[in-house]
Formats: sequence, C-alpha cells, structure tokens
Amino acid sequence: MQRLNSVNPQIATGRTKELLDTVQQTFGMIPNTARVMANSPAVLHPLK
Repeated sequence: MQRLNSVNPQIATGRTKELLDTVQQTFGMIPNTARVMANSPAVLHPLK
C-alpha cells in the first residue's frame, strides 16, 4: 500500500504541469520527491 501519493507528470494539468516540466528541464528527470511535492504546487514553486 502506497502511503504517499505521487502525481503522474503525464496527466498533471495547470500550474502543477508547468512546475513538473520545469523540474524535468532542470534535472533531466522528475525525482520521486518532486512527484510527491507536486500534490501542493506551492511546495514546488521555489524550484522554479
């Protein structure tokens, strides 16, 4: 059973999608921590 829900970047929309795309461009991948943080886009915002 998964305890923390992660966001699938392929189905993300809006601001979450934009931020995950930025993470992808920056690191060349989307780490699992960023996928979990994407549940609240405000948490990912400082990465941009």
